[in-house]
Amino acid sequence: MTTTQSAASGVEPTFNNLAVHGHGSRLREPGIALCGSRAAGVDGIAFANAVGMFAAQADLSLVSGYAKGVDMAGHVACVEAGGHTIAVLAEGLGRFRLRRELRAVIEPRDELEQHLTAVSQFESNAGWTVWRAMQRNDLICALGVVLVAIDPGDSGGTHDAVKKAIKREMPVVIGWSDSDRDRAHVDLWLSKPRVWIASSEEELIAAIDEALTREAPTPEVSQPTLL
Repeated sequence: MTTTQSAASGVEPTFNNLAVHGHGSRLREPGIALCGSRAAGVDGIAFANAVGMFAAQADLSLVSGYAKGVDMAGHVACVEAGGHTIAVLAEGLGRFRLRRELRAVIEPRDELEQHLTAVSQFESNAGWTVWRAMQRNDLICALGVVLVAIDPGDSGGTHDAVKKAIKREMPVVIGWSDSDRDRAHVDLWLSKPRVWIASSEEELIAAIDEALTREAPTPEVSQPTLL
């Protein structure tokens, strides 16, 4: 069932006019936001798998985009571990199709909504564009309580998501798999409060756990609307 729903509860942000396929109530529940490259390497995919599994085991939704690479690895790992995942689209919900990777792990098929919720802030038939992908990043952050960014570059979508999360004053955990790669842009972020960096799966999960348990002020959030 595809519906347009509003999700609001207590101090949680209100998401107006979002098109939702699945249970809109899932948007009110805590989630781990995940972003990373479509072309992630073996280590980056391993990080994404670890985040997806951790989300399921912690009874948190996994919130990510709907691209290949890090996004899809996180979704699949979360579903395989028995969790629920939220796919935030960079196009209209009318273009949503269940990807092959998820079709392979969602059983039975008629219980799709128990495993996955798809959400879009755009008009139903809107196509993918760079600016929509950037707008989508803000919704990914708004639906999460911590952002995990895998190997962010010094520009691009993952970089943009980290900046949006820091602006929201939400905790950020950066998975950094290549110790030889220049990370000057990452070091600038590490000077901010509640930003962690991890170079292994074990460090990544420990940092997420710390980010989730450390008390912090409630950030001021903007309200994504249908565009």
